Amino acid sequence: MPPEKKLPPDAKTRQEEALRRIGDLFEEALAQRSKFHLAFDPGVSSLKNITGALYSHDSLSVVLELTGVKGSSQKWQNEVVTVYFEIIDRGLRQGVFYTFDARIEQIEEKAGERLFLHLSFPLTVDRAQRRKSLRVAGDLDCIEQFTMWVYDSQGKFDLKSPFLRLEDFASGMARLENISAGGLRILFTQPFLQRKPVEIAKGLRFIISIEVKNTQCPGDMDSWLIARINNTYENPVNRTVEAGIEFIAEGKINPDNKVIWKKVVGNVVENVGAWTYTWYLLQLR
Repeated sequence: MPPEKKLPPDAKTRQEEALRRIGDLFEEALAQRSKFHLAFDPGVSSLKNITGALYSHDSLSVVLELTGVKGSSQKWQNEVVTVYFEIIDRGLRQGVFYTFDARIEQIEEKAGERLFLHLSFPLTVDRAQRRKSLRVAGDLDCIEQFTMWVYDSQGKFDLKSPFLRLEDFASGMARLENISAGGLRILFTQPFLQRKPVEIAKGLRFIISIEVKNTQCPGDMDSWLIARINNTYENPVNRTVEAGIEFIAEGKINPDNKVIWKKVVGNVVENVGAWTYTWYLLQLR
């Protein structure tokens, strides 16, 4: 057998320091009881909103404890999973998101629907963009339904007369430039604007209904939103208009089939943020 290749002293020191920093991150996650989110390739698992907590770690493995996971978890043996978690930076007083990939080396099922995943210790843990501020491209393949209605000054909108539909994106009449937990940006073409007797201007409000496809997105698969144009830009050459639109209220449908609205806090709709962050993780693969 060929002799084992040894790292130069300086490279070995750097590697040991990197592993020590990763261990420190996990210690902080234990202390803060951070929630860990797991995302599999669609071919491995269709489950969404898989979460757990860090149970233990050493230089060889990381053990996560999951609850409420049934069924096909044994099929995850030897599969690679993407894990992301948040640590509150006490100096910055804000959350910092981290992500890593690891292989599932052992699965333990215990009483009370407790599931322990033994993961290989990651060689790298990377900082990820904060889920709450992440903007991703508007991928129509991830969206099942998208409808916008103009919300007038009397707080009314005509359900039978949508301002924009998913079909308008598909036909090129409009384009979903990006979407985040706080809002979205849409480009309207001149042909689209000519057929709509509405001025795209700051302050114009919309009702938006979005339903996403099952792409491992945590949380509900649909959202009702009240949104408002925050800024616009008109291209002087082709006369397209781009509108930056912020979410100002989120709605839930009650048993009486009525939408109950609540104000968006901190410019974040958690449901939409879960979708966009999951899409971001899948794009990294």
